[in-house]
Amino acid sequence: MKARWLLSFCLVVSLIGGTGRAADTETWVRVDTPHFTLLSDTSEAATVALGTHLERLRAVIAQLVPQTGLKAPVPTRFFVFHDEAAFQPYKLLVGGRPVDDAGYLVRHEHGNYAALVAGQTSSAIRLVYKQYLHFLLQSNFPELPQWLRQGVAELYSTFTSDSAEARIGLPVEDHVFWLRMPGRQLIPLAEFFAMDEAPLGGEEQADFFTQSRALAHYLILGTEEYRREVGGYLIRLINGESPERAIREAFGVDFATLEKELAAYIRQDTFSYVRLPIDDLADVQIESTVMSRAEVLWSLGDLLAHAVPERRAQAEAHFRAALEAEPAHGRASPGRNRPSSEASSSDPCLRRLGHSSASRTV
Repeated sequence: MKARWLLSFCLVVSLIGGTGRAADTETWVRVDTPHFTLLSDTSEAATVALGTHLERLRAVIAQLVPQTGLKAPVPTRFFVFHDEAAFQPYKLLVGGRPVDDAGYLVRHEHGNYAALVAGQTSSAIRLVYKQYLHFLLQSNFPELPQWLRQGVAELYSTFTSDSAEARIGLPVEDHVFWLRMPGRQLIPLAEFFAMDEAPLGGEEQADFFTQSRALAHYLILGTEEYRREVGGYLIRLINGESPERAIREAFGVDFATLEKELAAYIRQDTFSYVRLPIDDLADVQIESTVMSRAEVLWSLGDLLAHAVPERRAQAEAHFRAALEAEPAHGRASPGRNRPSSEASSSDPCLRRLGHSSASRTV
């Protein structure tokens, strides 16, 4: 009886102020697609639409080098919040303050943890997409140079789709403006291809990012002739050919010629983009379920434990609340999960819970 009273007391203390708005909303749904899990307090239809969109994005990336296939060494979970207030308790922290972004993706050895507010502007969604694309490219094509991974991630971050078609390569106005600024010069390609890392900050970084996207856009989407050769070019780089040889053998030009073509491409009035019929992409198999309160609490605690370790106290409160809501809940039951950093043995609450607030491979 004393132990049960102690557990109840600890739960009350830890949950003062609540576990966060999102955990208290009426309904959360879980949507599973072949390559993603989405947990959402928005409508089921909106969550399914986002899952379908993510699968289409992954499918068009796979078409770059179809003969290799894509793999993901860890799973990716998306947490979708219905508004900014619901997202606030789960935001990243810098210097103890929430980061003013509408979304993020954090890589962890246990998986990728992405969180965003539903219905955000394209720029906010682009940030999350870019982070996922970097993970996908690094996992599958680590041999590719930094400029190309950056360029492809930027290029496909504006991907959109609806029931009829997908659109690849929509321009980013800020990038176009930067490239066309009076006096702005391209980085010479010999120097550009030799850059192992992106410059840190300032105009040099902006030059590198915008030129990476522009060159990837030109090679992948600029002309039908180059588009047909992109897969072979990537294979040459993966096999270790030098940048100059890979360009010459795949596209039949040298650095000087390509540099002139790229400069002319940037100066043109419009940038092309590809419209791909949805029928050209594989059908997406989706399963959807309504989540129990214990599952919601545990999952949000898992997000905090892995993505925002500075919010460890809140993560522990979520795990405790999950046990209170459903003592037999498998994921939150004592002994099933070990913490990433052990809690103090002087904390009677955590000793009674068997350290159940641990992060866990998902």
